[in-house]
This record gives sequence, C-alpha cells and structure tokens, in this order.
Amino acid sequence: MSLGLLSRVLPQSYRNGSKFMKKIASEGCLPNPSVAAAPGIRFLHMPEAGDTPTQTIRDVISNLTSKVGAARSFTETVDRSHLLLLLPCSQDELPTRTMKDSWDSAIIPLGSEERLREKYVTFMGGVRVGRLLEDLDVFAVWLCYKHIKNPHQTPDLPSPYSIVTALVDRIDFSRGWSLHPDRDIRLSGHVSWAGRSSLETVIIVEQRVDNAWRQVTRAVFVMVARDPLNQGSAVVNPLVCETPEEKRIYQAGEVNKLHRKMLQEESLFRVPPNETEKTLVHELFMSLANPKELSFTSKKEPENSVWMEDTKLKNLIICHPEVVYTEGSHMQISTKASVMDAATSSINLTNIFHFTFEADQPVPASLPKTYHESMLYLDGRRHYQLVTGVRKFYGQGETSSDSSL
Repeated sequence: MSLGLLSRVLPQSYRNGSKFMKKIASEGCLPNPSVAAAPGIRFLHMPEAGDTPTQTIRDVISNLTSKVGAARSFTETVDRSHLLLLLPCSQDELPTRTMKDSWDSAIIPLGSEERLREKYVTFMGGVRVGRLLEDLDVFAVWLCYKHIKNPHQTPDLPSPYSIVTALVDRIDFSRGWSLHPDRDIRLSGHVSWAGRSSLETVIIVEQRVDNAWRQVTRAVFVMVARDPLNQGSAVVNPLVCETPEEKRIYQAGEVNKLHRKMLQEESLFRVPPNETEKTLVHELFMSLANPKELSFTSKKEPENSVWMEDTKLKNLIICHPEVVYTEGSHMQISTKASVMDAATSSINLTNIFHFTFEADQPVPASLPKTYHESMLYLDGRRHYQLVTGVRKFYGQGETSSDSSL
C-alpha cells in the first residue's frame, strides 16, 4: 500500500508526523483489525493440544487478591496510600518485558466440579456468558500483573498498581458452537501491546471436547494501569518483540489503538452524520410520513416493524438491552451500564456494550421516532457494518462525499 493510498483511509491527525504509519506504508500492508481478531487465528505461545493447566481461575483470583492486597469483604477497608512510594516515575526506571513473560493459562473446571458448574449453567442448559466475561476480565488483569516488573517492589508489600479495564475490543463466538456447562474451559493469553500506561491482552477461550481442546472465541482486552488510589495513571514496562511473529502481533496492537482513536474522533457525539447517513434518516422518516395529513410522524408502525422506544427496558439491578438496529435476521443491541451512588444519588456511566445477535428467521425492523433514536440507529448500523466487514473502521464513509478521509 502506498503512503498516498494510506493517507486517504486515515484522518489528518494520523497522517502528519506518524512514523508508525510511514513504517506500515513502507512495508506494504495495513493490518485489518477485524481479520486480526478472527477467532480461528492462532496467537503467540498457545499451549499444546493436550495441555491442561494446573491452576484454576480460582487460583488466579486468589493470587490477584494477595498481589494487590485487596479487601476480602465489603466491611474491610484497605489503606493503599503508602504504596505510592513504590511507583516508578517514568518507563526508564522499568526493565523491558517480552510477550513470553506475561503468557499464562488457567482452567475453569466445569467438568470435574459440580458445585462450580451450578454457578455457570443457565436455565436453558448453556453457560452464562456474563460469568465467563467476568473470568476473562480477571484473567486479563492477571496477565497485566505478570507483565509488570517493578524494581521498587518489596516482597512484604502488595503491588502499587491498580489495573482497570478500559474496554473489551471485540469477542467473536464461533458459529455453530455453544459452550457446555459440564466440560472444562481453558483460558490462555498474554500481553500483546503496551503503551505508556495502557496494555492490550489477547485471550483464547477453549473447551474440552472428545479429549481435545476446541477454540470457542478470542478476546482482546485493553487495560489501563493506575496508581494505588486509582487517581492517576501509572507507567508500565515497555514491551519488546523478539521474533517476526511478535512484531506482527505488536503491529496489530498499534493498528487497534489507531482504530480506537478514530472511533472516538468519528463518534456521532462529536461529528454529524455523513451524507449517506443523513439521506438514510431522511428517507426513513419520509417513508413514515402521511402526506394527506401533512404529518411527518406515523401513528402506526409499518408492517413487520417495531418502534425503537418499545424495545427499551430499564432495571436498577439487571442491565437490559435496547434493540437499536436490525437487518434481515440480525439484531444489533446496545447496552449501557450505569452505577448509582446510594449516598449522593449521582449516576455515572461505566460501560457500553455492543452485541450482534442472529435469529433463525427475519426480525421486525427497529424504527426510530426521534433524532435521539436516529443517532442510536446510525451508531448501531455502524457497529453492525464493522462486525459484518462492510466497514473497515468506524468512521469510514460509504461514498466519497461521506468523509474527508
């Protein structure tokens, strides 16, 4: 790929003075994150086919609790302010690390522990994906702690680092395969990219089938290192590559970072819809208009359609999704998770999840009634196009007039 072509697919802010992008252009390729995240692709240091880890996810949680000196109950309070003295001031104080240093594997022993199995099984006989995501999150944190090597650390004190989850980049579950609640699950992964205070980890999820491990999904977690009081960022060890394979993995992490920045810059909260999207919303509303009554709002939804507002549910305990976009038999779901402070009644957004589901038959179209819902509709459509490969990145236009890229 020439630098000229590369400049047409990246915003101006990434074209000027970007040594990394010039390096990619000179090497003739721009990795596609959707391809790099494909569930069937192997990653560095995968365990052997018959290898079963000796540690369980409970061991990982126990080790983490000990490493960070976390409270073991809600009533217990832990003062971590004294750990601020152990934090390095710059990356120059930290030794470099490799991908091998953070690699690890753990098992969720559903096959042998019936009592544990009860905590993972759904009422339909499957595995609770939410519970699995919790384990993946914990395992990603563990990999980050394995990556960090702090010369100031003393054996008598817990780690001064607080590792928090910035985002889950993408998780694809293999088509035609569902997790079984009575078979062991293996998690394997390592740190694949590191910045000043952020870390990217890749985790492979496999399940035991006929005495062999079968890959179910591949997850990419972006984590951030914070100080012991979680009030500011903390520097982490630089990651160095030892092989061409590691360089490709690291380069994919760099591209993922650029895509995340582009997603923020091209968000509908920052820039208006592009020309194609404006036309789409206008045509959508005009299809619902009633010319005889000179009304732009329909009193009745079209056949095989449902108003977006009718799909919205709220609950103070359980997060319910809103159906924001549909196409054929696919549904794009957006879920916002917020936390309410019981003392101040303030509500803070903690996470936004985007799910793509496929039904066994065409589903009713989800139609917006307001501009607010129209933006949700367009945002859901963008994420759906990313999943299906129509878009290579979030802000990509569908026509030349859609974007200045």
